[in-house]
Amino acid sequence: MDFGNNYGVHPFWPLSSRWLYGDSIFIVEPLWLAIAIPILSETLTRRWLKLTLWVVLSAVLVVCWFVPFVATPVRFTLLGVTALSSFVARKSHERLRIQLAVAAWLAVALLFGLASLRAKSKLARRDHGGLSSARCARSGADTVAVESRLLGGAGGG
Repeated sequence: MDFGNNYGVHPFWPLSSRWLYGDSIFIVEPLWLAIAIPILSETLTRRWLKLTLWVVLSAVLVVCWFVPFVATPVRFTLLGVTALSSFVARKSHERLRIQLAVAAWLAVALLFGLASLRAKSKLARRDHGGLSSARCARSGADTVAVESRLLGGAGGG
């Protein structure tokens, strides 16, 4: 999972000092939590652990409602995915739950990977004044904020 975020991994150190990163998945991804927590909590036997997971998911969903960069359709999608995941977790057999959770996890990773490639190709076409995401990543700048500004997102102008 660390390979997919913008921090990346350093797997070949000390042989190579190169970092590998995907720039596609946020470190605490609400969509993954909306899928995983209902399914995981249904398989747990300890009530305090179930409650803790649901509190974490609830806090993430509440935060998503109050941060300006999460669009309203995304907020409703997160609630819908949480409800669907909870329904599937309660109504399906354990083996099917696991298969659906893995399939959903892979689908989210694929979706974010494709969206990242699309954003990077748009950035390459709209490179304003030589400000590319690769150059920002090397300089340690916040590539998500820069990409958002260049693509005209909520953080941009």
